[in-house]
Amino acid sequence: MRLFQQLLVPSIIIILMFVFSIGSNAQENDGEERFVQFDAGADFVSRFVWRGISEGDAPYIMPWIDMTFGRNNHKFNLLVDVAQPFSKDDLFQFDIEASYCFKDAFRLTLTDYFVTDDPFEGAGYFNYNERTGNHLLELSAEFEGTERFPARLMAAYNFYGSDPDRSIYLEAGYKAEPFTFFLGMTPRTGMYHTEDGFGFSFVNIGFTFEKEIPVTEKFRLPFFTSLIVNPQAERVYLVAGISL
Repeated sequence: MRLFQQLLVPSIIIILMFVFSIGSNAQENDGEERFVQFDAGADFVSRFVWRGISEGDAPYIMPWIDMTFGRNNHKFNLLVDVAQPFSKDDLFQFDIEASYCFKDAFRLTLTDYFVTDDPFEGAGYFNYNERTGNHLLELSAEFEGTERFPARLMAAYNFYGSDPDRSIYLEAGYKAEPFTFFLGMTPRTGMYHTEDGFGFSFVNIGFTFEKEIPVTEKFRLPFFTSLIVNPQAERVYLVAGISL
């Protein structure tokens, strides 16, 4: 049983990669260009607020590495990202996302969240036991919008792991450069509530403003700031960050 728990998510990710790669190779040449792309970077944020929930008070560094492959209209993506706080008192998060995107508009994603107070103590990373481990598996579906209709719709469901409530999260967004507006909600009591006894609630409302700061003639530093309001928790945050 323990071995099964350790291999659960890696096996799912490997199977998804195999299925999509086979599907891509099996298709006839219809003019679409096959590609493989790798990318990496890091974000620095004044604090880490995820879906209206503050994970800590200290600044965070958030490195990531990404692989995308497929065709123009059929893409498979594998992303690994980490939220590392500058303080030992805040939460550490290590995420793996495997997703399939169709026509740059529709995306289906399997995410493995590993969240802990201390990654070097307590339940280890390969402990997938729902009662003793720190993993949370989520399945989400998303419409990412188009140039003519830059709206975003997303629904996420926790189907396994450290969330016994099997929480649901819904979000709508709209991009009007340089602003991106978002409205997040949950239809029932779950991990997005600060206490029991709540049903439908808005938990993540606000906007993000993005700009590029000139550093040299050839280099501009991407900067963003987000105003985030969580009406259910009666909290408001102003977060600033840079991307590299």
